[in-house]
Amino acid sequence: NVGYQNLLKENTKIISEPNIIIDGINIKRPDKIIFKKNETNIIEFKTGQENENHHFQLREYAKYLNQMNLPKLKGFLYYTNQDYLSEINL
Repeated sequence: NVGYQNLLKENTKIISEPNIIIDGINIKRPDKIIFKKNETNIIEFKTGQENENHHFQLREYAKYLNQMNLPKLKGFLYYTNQDYLSEINL
């Protein structure tokens, strides 16, 4: 997917399945975080059809990552069965 390949360009770091520890107990684990100089991209890989629960999941990750003062958070869902990348409003 060209859109996904573009997200990988000019990254400074990529972390797959990082643990985001909430309240010292709960853990959230996005599929991938791509760090760039002036933005941070959260990527969640999915199969099946687009679903509002997937959007909610990305927004939840963004809520916690935003507390870490990361630059310009963006969220993406990549539906692998359809080879479809969708940017989600966070």
